[in-house]
Amino acid sequence: MLENNSNTQFVVMTMSDYMNMVHEAARNLVAVQSATSPSTTEMEDKYMTRQGVAKLLKASLTSLWRWNKEGILCNYKDGNAKVVYLKEEVYDFIKNRKNISATAYEASAPQEGGAS
Repeated sequence: MLENNSNTQFVVMTMSDYMNMVHEAARNLVAVQSATSPSTTEMEDKYMTRQGVAKLLKASLTSLWRWNKEGILCNYKDGNAKVVYLKEEVYDFIKNRKNISATAYEASAPQEGGAS
């Protein structure tokens, strides 16, 4: 039953109807949040944690922080404000680091046929 008194409205319902209304609102909210945020599997497929990247690169968290500041390996925040890295960017970083190491090694190697 709905009563209208100028700008104030009162709704009279049973406790059961009220609980059903609250549960329905909660289900709708969960459905909307699920539709707009990536699933855990999608997050794991696309991103890596700071600890996972540090372990993979055999680097400290301080090095990761410095590389982010220098723009060498950027990090992002997930929906829970946790630091994550795009897997693709981490693997590109590894590839580039190997190329840099190989180039540095070649530059420092003695040249064939050079003066002794």
